[in-house]
Amino acid sequence: MKPQEISNTLWAFGTLAAKGVEVDVDAVRAVSREAPRVAGEMKPQEISNTLWAFGTLAAKGVEVDVDAVRAVSREAPRVAGEMKPQEIS
Repeated sequence: MKPQEISNTLWAFGTLAAKGVEVDVDAVRAVSREAPRVAGEMKPQEISNTLWAFGTLAAKGVEVDVDAVRAVSREAPRVAGEMKPQEIS
């Protein structure tokens, strides 16, 4: 999967979970495992959306891949200067 595809898919899982829809935990894990591989290629919005998705999933009780969260989080400083206000909030 490409960075945007991973970000969009995780964002969709997060959105579903936020609306009370039960998400397939195995699918979330499978997509999350791809995030560290492409984290260094992610654009600001992809990093923002992915971290939002991880946070939303975790808040809804879905176990998130800690290594994936760390890998994407480490890239935030790289793109912080390029982020638009909506990507920071």
